[in-house]
Formats: sequence, C-alpha cells, structure tokens
Amino acid sequence: MPFFRELNYEQRQTLEQWLKKYEVELNFRTRNEFSDAFAVAKLFDKVHPGLVDFRCYLARSSVALKKQNWHIFNIRTLKRMNMGLSQRDLYRLARGGGWALETLLYKLMMTDVPPRAEGRGGGDTPREQRLTKQREWYWRTG
Repeated sequence: MPFFRELNYEQRQTLEQWLKKYEVELNFRTRNEFSDAFAVAKLFDKVHPGLVDFRCYLARSSVALKKQNWHIFNIRTLKRMNMGLSQRDLYRLARGGGWALETLLYKLMMTDVPPRAEGRGGGDTPREQRLTKQREWYWRTG
C-alpha cells in the first residue's frame, strides 16, 4: 500500500494548526526547504527531542543529494518510528512533489499526542474523540 495519499480538507486544517504550534507555515518557500530531509529532521527533533542524529546530514540542493539525505533519514529515523518509506516515496519527497510532504508531516503530527490528564472526569470532548478515531483510522489505512 502506498505511504502517500492526499489529505482531505479537515486533515489539512488540523495539520496547519499543528504546524503553527511549531511556527511552520507551508508555503512555496518552506515546501522547497522541506524537500531536503535536513529541514524535516529539524522539525522531527522539535517534536521528538533527541531522536535525530544531525551528524550525518548536510543541507543539499540537488534532487540526487536530497534523495541521499532522505535515504539516511529513512533508515536512521523513520524506520525507528515505524514510518519507513519506499525508494519511490523518497524520490517524491526529494522532488517536493504532490502530497508527499503533507502526508509525512501529518503522520508526524499523529505521533505528537499530548499526555492524557488523569482524573479528568467526564471523559474526552467530542472533538478529542473524533481526532482519536481519525488517528486510529489513519494508522490502520495509511
């Protein structure tokens, strides 16, 4: 099953809100910047501190070298998070094409679940229940 698929409107809105938390806005400039794994690795490190080893990355500009960075990132980080990618997916990310980046960031967002408050009383709000179901569905189908 392919890793990448187009996000629906609600998923895109949720992703945009989550990215604002990390002071990231997806526009032409940032999409071009995020076509290199080095920039995405910085975001992964903000979400999961200590997970990424930056010693093996250099900022790249050609598609071939960006793909090499993505390959390293895939082996060292994504596979550890059970988010491994195919060579085809790595090439899509290096080119910055399609929905590849949005889907990867959405999967990262799904791993950034805040810890539950104990003794909350009354359970989750309907919005939290919907988001939980959406995350579970996404991991089963994605």
